[in-house]
Amino acid sequence: MIGAKYKTAIIAGLMTLFLVSCDPDGTSGLPEDFDRSDEVIEITVTWHKSQQAVDSAYIEEFGRERYEHSINRLGFAVWANPSREPKWCKIHAVKPTRVKNDEKMETLGHELLHCMIGTFHPEPN
Repeated sequence: MIGAKYKTAIIAGLMTLFLVSCDPDGTSGLPEDFDRSDEVIEITVTWHKSQQAVDSAYIEEFGRERYEHSINRLGFAVWANPSREPKWCKIHAVKPTRVKNDEKMETLGHELLHCMIGTFHPEPN
Protein backbone atom coordinates (compact mmCIF):
# COMPACT_ATOMS: atom_id res chain seq x y z
CA MET A 1 0.00 0.00 0.00
CA ILE A 2 1.25 3.49 -0.82
CA GLY A 3 1.88 5.76 2.17
CA ALA A 4 -0.11 8.96 2.69
CA LYS A 5 2.91 11.15 1.88
CA TYR A 6 3.33 9.44 -1.50
CA LYS A 7 -0.41 9.56 -2.25
CA THR A 8 -0.37 13.32 -1.72
CA ALA A 9 2.66 13.70 -4.00
CA ILE A 10 1.05 11.55 -6.69
CA ILE A 11 -2.22 13.49 -6.49
CA ALA A 12 -0.40 16.84 -6.62
CA GLY A 13 1.53 15.71 -9.71
CA LEU A 14 -1.61 14.46 -11.42
CA MET A 15 -3.44 17.67 -10.57
CA THR A 16 -0.70 19.72 -12.22
CA LEU A 17 -0.95 17.57 -15.35
CA PHE A 18 -4.74 17.69 -15.44
CA LEU A 19 -4.98 21.41 -14.71
CA VAL A 20 -2.95 22.02 -17.83
CA SER A 21 -5.21 19.76 -19.92
CA CYS A 22 -8.44 21.37 -18.65
CA ASP A 23 -7.31 24.93 -19.44
CA PRO A 24 -4.28 24.73 -21.74
CA ASP A 25 -4.05 28.47 -22.45
CA GLY A 26 -4.74 29.45 -18.83
CA THR A 27 -7.33 32.07 -19.76
CA SER A 28 -10.32 30.96 -17.73
CA GLY A 29 -10.48 31.28 -13.98
CA LEU A 30 -10.92 28.17 -11.88
CA PRO A 31 -13.27 28.79 -8.94
CA GLU A 32 -12.75 26.49 -5.97
CA ASP A 33 -15.36 25.29 -3.47
CA PHE A 34 -12.49 23.91 -1.37
CA ASP A 35 -8.83 22.98 -1.74
CA ARG A 36 -7.74 19.46 -0.87
CA SER A 37 -4.22 19.70 -2.29
CA ASP A 38 -2.62 19.04 1.12
CA GLU A 39 -5.10 16.38 2.23
CA VAL A 40 -5.29 12.62 1.90
CA ILE A 41 -8.38 11.63 -0.07
CA GLU A 42 -9.70 8.16 -0.79
CA ILE A 43 -10.53 8.16 -4.50
CA THR A 44 -12.51 5.33 -6.05
CA VAL A 45 -12.81 4.98 -9.82
CA THR A 46 -15.63 2.96 -11.34
CA TRP A 47 -15.09 2.09 -15.00
CA HIS A 48 -18.12 1.80 -17.25
CA LYS A 49 -18.20 0.17 -20.68
CA SER A 50 -20.28 2.89 -22.34
CA GLN A 51 -21.73 6.36 -22.00
CA GLN A 52 -25.13 4.74 -21.45
CA ALA A 53 -23.73 2.88 -18.44
CA VAL A 54 -22.34 6.17 -17.06
CA ASP A 55 -25.77 7.74 -17.61
CA SER A 56 -27.42 4.91 -15.66
CA ALA A 57 -24.98 5.37 -12.76
CA TYR A 58 -25.62 9.14 -12.86
CA ILE A 59 -29.39 8.64 -12.69
CA GLU A 60 -28.94 6.23 -9.78
CA GLU A 61 -26.78 8.78 -7.92
CA PHE A 62 -28.65 12.03 -8.69
CA GLY A 63 -32.07 11.08 -10.05
CA ARG A 64 -33.71 11.31 -13.45
CA GLU A 65 -34.79 14.97 -13.08
CA ARG A 66 -31.22 16.21 -12.80
CA TYR A 67 -30.16 13.85 -15.60
CA GLU A 68 -32.75 15.37 -17.96
CA HIS A 69 -30.91 18.70 -17.70
CA SER A 70 -27.43 17.27 -18.15
CA ILE A 71 -25.20 17.05 -21.16
CA ASN A 72 -23.85 13.91 -22.80
CA ARG A 73 -21.24 12.93 -20.26
CA LEU A 74 -18.34 10.50 -20.25
CA GLY A 75 -18.01 10.70 -16.47
CA PHE A 76 -18.97 12.36 -13.21
CA ALA A 77 -17.64 12.69 -9.67
CA VAL A 78 -19.30 12.55 -6.26
CA TRP A 79 -17.36 13.88 -3.28
CA ALA A 80 -17.74 14.20 0.47
CA ASN A 81 -18.76 17.50 2.01
CA PRO A 82 -15.54 19.44 2.77
CA SER A 83 -16.14 19.24 6.54
CA ARG A 84 -16.69 15.48 6.50
CA GLU A 85 -14.03 12.97 7.55
CA PRO A 86 -12.65 10.88 6.02
CA LYS A 87 -12.29 12.70 2.72
CA TRP A 88 -13.48 10.64 -0.24
CA CYS A 89 -14.42 10.99 -3.87
CA LYS A 90 -15.98 8.59 -6.35
CA ILE A 91 -15.25 8.97 -10.06
CA HIS A 92 -17.43 7.25 -12.65
CA ALA A 93 -16.09 7.23 -16.20
CA VAL A 94 -16.12 5.38 -19.49
CA LYS A 95 -13.03 3.17 -19.49
CA PRO A 96 -10.37 4.33 -21.94
CA THR A 97 -9.40 1.51 -24.30
CA ARG A 98 -6.19 3.03 -25.67
CA VAL A 99 -3.65 5.69 -24.73
CA LYS A 100 -4.59 8.02 -27.60
CA ASN A 101 -8.17 8.44 -26.41
CA ASP A 102 -7.97 12.12 -25.51
CA GLU A 103 -11.66 12.63 -24.72
CA LYS A 104 -11.84 9.81 -22.18
CA MET A 105 -8.42 10.62 -20.71
CA GLU A 106 -9.38 14.29 -20.35
CA THR A 107 -12.61 13.23 -18.63
CA LEU A 108 -10.59 11.44 -15.94
CA GLY A 109 -8.56 14.59 -15.28
CA HIS A 110 -11.69 16.72 -15.23
CA GLU A 111 -13.38 14.46 -12.68
CA LEU A 112 -10.24 14.24 -10.53
CA LEU A 113 -10.20 18.02 -10.41
CA HIS A 114 -13.75 17.93 -8.99
CA CYS A 115 -12.43 15.66 -6.23
CA MET A 116 -9.77 18.23 -5.37
CA ILE A 117 -11.65 21.55 -5.63
CA GLY A 118 -15.38 20.79 -6.01
CA THR A 119 -17.76 22.31 -8.54
CA PHE A 120 -15.88 24.64 -10.87
CA HIS A 121 -18.47 24.96 -13.60
CA PRO A 122 -22.16 25.83 -13.49
CA GLU A 123 -24.46 23.00 -12.50
CA PRO A 124 -27.92 22.58 -14.09
CA ASN A 125 -30.80 24.21 -12.23
